[in-house]
Order: sequence, then C-alpha cells, then structure tokens
Amino acid sequence: MKKYIIAIFIVLVQFQVYSQKNEIQPYKILEGHTYKINYLHFSNDGRYLASGGWDNYTILWDMENFSKLKTLKGHSDWVRELNITPNNKYVVSGSHDGTVNIYALNTGELKHVIKITPENFIKKGIYPEFDRRVKNAVCAVSFTPDGKYLLVGTLDEYIRIFDTSEFELINKLKAHHNGTGYIDFSKDGNLMVSGSIYKELIVWDTQTYLPKHILKEHRGYNSSFQLFNQDKYLVNAANDTINVWNVTNGELIRSIPAQDKLQSVQLTPDEKYMLTCGEDHMLILWDFESGKELWSYKNSKPELADCKISPNGELLALATPEGKILIWEIKDLVK
Repeated sequence: MKKYIIAIFIVLVQFQVYSQKNEIQPYKILEGHTYKINYLHFSNDGRYLASGGWDNYTILWDMENFSKLKTLKGHSDWVRELNITPNNKYVVSGSHDGTVNIYALNTGELKHVIKITPENFIKKGIYPEFDRRVKNAVCAVSFTPDGKYLLVGTLDEYIRIFDTSEFELINKLKAHHNGTGYIDFSKDGNLMVSGSIYKELIVWDTQTYLPKHILKEHRGYNSSFQLFNQDKYLVNAANDTINVWNVTNGELIRSIPAQDKLQSVQLTPDEKYMLTCGEDHMLILWDFESGKELWSYKNSKPELADCKISPNGELLALATPEGKILIWEIKDLVK
C-alpha cells in the first residue's frame, strides 16, 4: 500500500466537511424487510448481499439484477450479524435469540442451528447492585479466509470456534468482558481482530489463538473495523472519532474527529475512499487521503446501523431504519 495513505494520519490531518449540497438519488432501492435493518454483508465475489433486521429475518439479494432471492426465517429475535462462506455455500446469521442459523445459499434451506450455551449468564459490572441475569445473545459471526472455521462472538466473555464440516464446537476463547461485537481476519488468516463495546479491540495470533495486542478503546462502539494497508493497520469506528492503529505494535496512530454516534466504517478496496454512518441520520463518503468529506446523505430517521461497500468498490449500500436498502454507484458521488 502506498506510504502516503499512512502519512495523512501521522501529519495530523483532520477530517473536514467540504461537502456540496448533493441531491443524487439512490441508484437502486431494495425493499423486503418490515422493520429496521441492522446488518449488511456482501459475498466475497460481490454477487450476493445478505441483510438482517429487527423483523427477525435474513434476506438474500442477487446484486447482478438487484432482486430478492430468498427470505430466510428461523430466528425468534432480531438478527445481529451475518456472513457468507468464501465459496458461497452457506449464509450464516447470528441473533439475539442466542442461536446461529446456517442456511444453504442456493436453496435457502436451514441446514444447521447452533444453540449457544449457557443460554443465560450473570453479567457483573463495577456496581454489584446492577449485576443481573441476561440472555446470551450472538453478536458476531465470521469465517476464516479458508472457510474451514466459523467463529461466533457472544454477549458473554467467549469467542467460540466451530469447524464448518459438521459445525461442531472445537475451541472456546476467553475474550471480552463486555461481549464480542465483531470479528475480522487478515487476508492470510494469520491475524484475527475482535472488538468489544466500550472496552477494547484484541489482535490475536491464529496459530496459537493468543492475544498479540490489546488496543484500549473505552469510548468506541468497536463493532466496526477494518484491516488495511496489507493488514498492517486497522481503522475502527469509535463514538465520534475514527481511530487508526498500528497492528504490528498495537499503538494508536491517530484519533480523527468524525460524525456523532458512529456505527460503521469501511474503506474501498483501493483505500481511496472511506464510508461512515451513524445514529445521527448521516451517511458520509470521505476522501481517505485528504480527509475531506466528498458526499453525504441525511436519512429522515436516525439510527443508520450499517453501510457497506461492494468488493469491487463500485457500489455503496446503506441499511435504513425504514427497512429499505439504498444503493448508490460510487462513481456518481465522486465526480
């Protein structure tokens, strides 16, 4: 990755709002959910998009013709996170009902259900009078790059590892006291990163599954982050800042003021643009090198829970509380 990308953080460049009034309408609008959409996930080849929402459903979309393929049912509570195997064999959903559902992508058939145990646990904090029994929700689902293992992050302190041949539990990592909100891997699979809400991010060595670095971030949502620049650096969405970390030594390079109540951050594949959204109604596309806002969209309702960029870097997708997915072509936004 070009060195000038890293330099913008070291020389203390601020993100600045220079956006023109931009009334570009969505290229496509995908409708199918009946309530707020919480999460989006593109397949590695960009052919499919999976969406999960507060209506307890997962919807699989064909992104070649922007049509709904299947509505995947089976959860009794809202869908928190989704993933698709690298070979497009399975769609996996994690829910606040404490289960992970594994569907055959080509048929939509529910093939496996992983029920997380214990179903409930005692959550302890600083003040004993607030200790309580809570449901062990599933907050993160992620596959290793080779597709051999599924990692499941839950509200308790653990990350569970399942093989994808029979989806049997093979390991259990003690991770985050506040629960694990997101899991991602380096492209070569040698590193794993997990994030906990208002606590920290952990960089793991996947040869031993022992922590290499603990990145302390007490203000951040920490459920949206991305490795970049040959997996040497990590960008994560904190409460109202974008943090950039050196993964090699665990040091915080820069905290950059951005929008309020951030929920999601992602870079385009060429790392030229950055996309953010949050609970403040706003979706913002930034120039990553200069730190300038290029384009923004204000939704009528707040709580924009997720936004994603297609693997080819051409499309931008936004999950809305109205239950719609708004799609833009990035080339139209950066003219």
